[in-house]
Amino acid sequence: MIADRSSKIPSSFKKNNQVILTEVNLGFGVADIVLTECEEHLESRKTYLSSTDVKVLSIVNDQQCISIDDIVSKTKNSKIRISKSIIKLESLGFVKASERQVIVAKNYQSSVKRATAIEVKLKNWKRALKQAYRYKWFSDRSFVCLPYQNIKPAIKNLDKFKEIEVGLIGICPEKGMKILYSPEFTEPISEDMSILLNENVLNEINCFE
Repeated sequence: MIADRSSKIPSSFKKNNQVILTEVNLGFGVADIVLTECEEHLESRKTYLSSTDVKVLSIVNDQQCISIDDIVSKTKNSKIRISKSIIKLESLGFVKASERQVIVAKNYQSSVKRATAIEVKLKNWKRALKQAYRYKWFSDRSFVCLPYQNIKPAIKNLDKFKEIEVGLIGICPEKGMKILYSPEFTEPISEDMSILLNENVLNEINCFE
């Protein structure tokens, strides 16, 4: 299933099994558009992981076997909240829990193969660049998108975009989006943030079923 909210994105951005998310908030600002290329068969479920759940899962995966009290200490969350996360993770088969410890049950498999984040601004390319860089925590590429009438200052400072590997796109109503600089794909900085993005995609897809 494909959720498509834009017919004017660059053709090179269009992929099979593409899910397009808007207003994506994963804790590093709100990305205007996130284009994800996904596996053909997406996992079907009705329960999704929160940022707390992902953090707990990451800690258990790192330690392999850990007590609930140690998880509470590492996350600085209440024992009640951590216990609820563990119950959810166990119901989804990610962990096995007893009164004394939590162990890994299976590895997390992401349905998202690649993600491209786009920060859209009317002007103020400097602020847009800072925001777009933050999205590299969960995306393989990140872009700033500005209208052509306001893009000249950004083009004059294209070296700053290249320095931190953030792309630049121009946009107008007639032509849609045009890529002016495209960085190489790189691994997202944070595995936890990538998992959280995948959970957003699963939520988006399954809500249409």
